[in-house]
Amino acid sequence: MVLLACVMQRKSAKNIEREKGEVAATLVKFWQAYERKNLAAMSGMLTASSDFTFFGSDAAEVTRSRHDWEYLMQKDWQLFETTKFGEPRNLAIQISDDRKLASAVYEVQDVSLIEGRTVESTDRFAITMRKENGDCASSKG
Repeated sequence: MVLLACVMQRKSAKNIEREKGEVAATLVKFWQAYERKNLAAMSGMLTASSDFTFFGSDAAEVTRSRHDWEYLMQKDWQLFETTKFGEPRNLAIQISDDRKLASAVYEVQDVSLIEGRTVESTDRFAITMRKENGDCASSKG
């Protein structure tokens, strides 16, 4: 009986690590789409639920609808010519017991070209994702 419990526990831990990997991969895909200014790809990674909140780079940028979020992204893209994000660092992912929600806190290096000048920054993010149709979808960010 003890061996069976250990095997089940290891399998569960493996599943959690796999799911954390899916969350990390979704984050990378999201920022790659942002770099390409690909609104359709980014929007496709958002929750279909009406329970949606997105926080921008300052306190005034809070959106609660997909339409407002898309407007915010288009406005954001006017601020730079190009941008490139590094891999997520200091990544902490928590997955709920029912495996339907995941929260991630992380930072990325960002290099943008703004008015012909290279600007480097470190950006920190917190995001909540929910499992929808087998995929991770952002619901809060």
